[in-house]
Amino acid sequence: MIPCYEQPARITEIERALAASEGFRFMEPIAHGLDPILAVHDAGLVDLLERVWADAVETGATDGVAPLIPRAPSPTSPVMPRRPAEGPERA
Repeated sequence: MIPCYEQPARITEIERALAASEGFRFMEPIAHGLDPILAVHDAGLVDLLERVWADAVETGATDGVAPLIPRAPSPTSPVMPRRPAEGPERA
C-alpha cells in the first residue's frame, strides 16, 4: 500500500513556513454552522457523512483504521475478468 502523503508533520511544516514569511496572518476559525453546507448539499447526505464513520466502527464494518471503500486498482494493476452473469443465456 502506498502511504498517504498527508501526514500531521506536513501541516506543521506548512505553518512554520508561513509564519516565517511576511504577508500571512493566522486567525482563529469562524464557526458558520451547517447552514452554508445545507444550502448546497442534501440534508440526508450531510446526516450520513456526520455519522457514517462512527456507525461503521460501532458495527464492525471497519476496525477504525481500514478504509470503508477499497482502493481502486492502479492503471498498472492486472484487471480481474468479470464473472458471467447468472441466469439465462443471452443471444
